Amino acid sequence: MSQMVITGCTSVFENVVALDFFPTLREKANFKGKICFLSYECTQEGLARIEKFDVIIKPMQIVHNWTHSSNYSNLPVIEAIQANPDVTHIMVSDCGDLWFQKPIDEVFRLCDQGIGQVAETMHCEDPWFEGVLSRMPVELQELIRPVVRGRRMYNSGMVVGERSRLMPFLQCIHDMTVKCAVPSPFGVGQIIANYLIATRSDLGFVDLPWTYNYIPQSFPYNVNTAGELCDYDGEVVTVGHNAGERLVPRFVNGVNINLQNEEKIGGKWIPKKLLTYL
Repeated sequence: MSQMVITGCTSVFENVVALDFFPTLREKANFKGKICFLSYECTQEGLARIEKFDVIIKPMQIVHNWTHSSNYSNLPVIEAIQANPDVTHIMVSDCGDLWFQKPIDEVFRLCDQGIGQVAETMHCEDPWFEGVLSRMPVELQELIRPVVRGRRMYNSGMVVGERSRLMPFLQCIHDMTVKCAVPSPFGVGQIIANYLIATRSDLGFVDLPWTYNYIPQSFPYNVNTAGELCDYDGEVVTVGHNAGERLVPRFVNGVNINLQNEEKIGGKWIPKKLLTYL
């Protein structure tokens, strides 16, 4: 099994990923495989810090026409997989709000013959899901809504899969996102991913344990004295994911780097929207 992690961000988050995502991926997760980083106009200084972690840099341009936003993420991921034919299994993840606390070898084994994601506690009828779905064309709403009704929502901040299953999965998300042609595409990919999980049994979906994408907004949690995110039993989780918020502080050299992911709007500090792969 040959493994690769693919992620990406803009220059806004280059410092955070160099301080947290890449160090914990190499050291805490003990990841020895390839890493591909989609650099959306990151600075040379930022890239120099990222390259120290033996990362393949793929330069990208920021797409300002978000109508076809899937080109902004899914197609470059597919291209990165195609450019590495020796790689058999891939993790695609967020990076600006996600970090590693334990080795990740087991999650690749769990997804040996399929695609794995973590289901949140919310369901596909919940306000967030329904709000995104309602922005999509009516014909797609009518296609997706009855299929996902009553199902838990799978989070798209981290997906692991075998290459021959993962590439068609990402291609389908791309194709349906383009068909949506919505001006504000945030979350659309996650809606489509949940539809595919419900309908494409041939892709071999794996319901991964929470520990591989532990989201404090969804799951009961605490933080131990070492600053590690733990589950309800006090067990340190494998992958922590703040999902665009800052419930779990991330201190590096005494500085909470979560604050670098925020901007002041109307007198309040609001988390900036992170580039996600879907």
